[in-house]
Amino acid sequence: MANRQEQPNVLLIVTDQHRFDCLGIRQQLLQTPNLEPLAREGIVFDQAYSCCGLCTPARATMLTGLRPFELGLMTNHDHYYALRAEMHSWVRGSGSMLRDAGWNCGFTGKWHVGSQNVPSTYGFEGMDLPGYGYIGHYEPYLEYLRENGLEKPKPTGTLFGPPALAGAMSGPQEASRPHYVANRSIELLRSFARDRRDSEKPFFLWTNFWGPHGAYLCCEPYASMYDPASIEPWANYEDSLE
Repeated sequence: MANRQEQPNVLLIVTDQHRFDCLGIRQQLLQTPNLEPLAREGIVFDQAYSCCGLCTPARATMLTGLRPFELGLMTNHDHYYALRAEMHSWVRGSGSMLRDAGWNCGFTGKWHVGSQNVPSTYGFEGMDLPGYGYIGHYEPYLEYLRENGLEKPKPTGTLFGPPALAGAMSGPQEASRPHYVANRSIELLRSFARDRRDSEKPFFLWTNFWGPHGAYLCCEPYASMYDPASIEPWANYEDSLE
């Protein structure tokens, strides 16, 4: 095994239901200034596919390297027809294995891998949100809002509701859930970086955003960033299906 100085730090950023072509490197219309440098300076996998189009199986596979049928998680664990609510008890995740090998392991944001087990069950520190992880009820997030004099964002100017499926969220971006997840990730990164400097301990940080999965709600200035008329509809958008 490589010595600690040679072991890399790993930051894994996961978005949810994000089309492969919805990036500035694919379409000039889109503004993704923080993702484009990652693509230019790293590797773009043009033919990579998820093992499953559902959250729980896909995330469990990322966590373990095992296929969904090996884990017993073939659907989202909270579906009424789910085969299992949790992974088999013998399963160990990447967090546990890397931690045992001397790494710092952090997790922020969406989990959706089990009903009771949480990231810390599998060796991570950071955010522990069971199930789908409704951050609107997460006390550390609510405490963050109170400490910074921010109100909990609410849907406004919504479409296709109730419940709101698309529209804007009230409040500044500092109150938004993505902003909180990003800030919490940065806090862990800084803590791990200090530990790397002092003890040469490498880190693995897994950051998970709920968006752009529906409901499609975001704060300003992002809610009005694009003119709907500038977005070309797909070829059969007007199809009556008759």
